[in-house]
Amino acid sequence: MKFNWQAGDDNFAALDLTGHWELYDGFLPGVDLKALKSLTADGGKAERGTAFDTAQSKLTISDGEIFLNDIEIKSAVVAASGDLAISRDHQLRGEIQVGGNESVGVTRIPVEVAGSLTEPRLRPTKSSMVGGAVGSAVLGPGLGTAVGIKIGEGLNNLRKKVTGTE
Repeated sequence: MKFNWQAGDDNFAALDLTGHWELYDGFLPGVDLKALKSLTADGGKAERGTAFDTAQSKLTISDGEIFLNDIEIKSAVVAASGDLAISRDHQLRGEIQVGGNESVGVTRIPVEVAGSLTEPRLRPTKSSMVGGAVGSAVLGPGLGTAVGIKIGEGLNNLRKKVTGTE
């Protein structure tokens, strides 16, 4: 872990930190990742939480913002991976992939992370919702939904590359 804080700096904005962290047998309050495994518009309820076996990520703190990259959260029933940023005013932005612990990429749901630390909002991405609906209509529920989600995310990633947006 790298830590740099100049003498005389008395605020968080001056902190510069990079490293890696791991937690075992913990609880993520306010976010129900298990509820997000199914393609629903309303993911984790604020009064719930997620127990996990392991959680880890790369950590960068720079200019008062916190960046968690390559997040991996695993339990017996759910797994999540992705990236998250926390702004100076505690606002969340990022995207994670959520699925069963046995899931491979085709069955994971892309989830947008927004809101704040005290009131996080997790919802399936718009492209995964549209793709899942179209896939279900064409190929039927289950496989059609999974294929549609992947096609929707692929088209969204292509759009981002062409337009240069994130």
